[in-house]
Amino acid sequence: MRISFYFEGKTVDEVFAFNTANYKFCGVEILPSFSCHDVMKAPNFEGDVTKLREHLAATFGT
Repeated sequence: MRISFYFEGKTVDEVFAFNTANYKFCGVEILPSFSCHDVMKAPNFEGDVTKLREHLAATFGT
């Protein structure tokens, strides 16, 4: 059985919903998530770093 079977069609936020709920319960501010996919078979390091910088700038306004 493939592990990805359990995650098909779900976003990163949906997969970690229970973890996020624990943080919310403790009063932690939940920030927008960021993830990179297919990093082993088709890595795009430069593109992913660019996307991360854009995400951080949008999240923290830098």
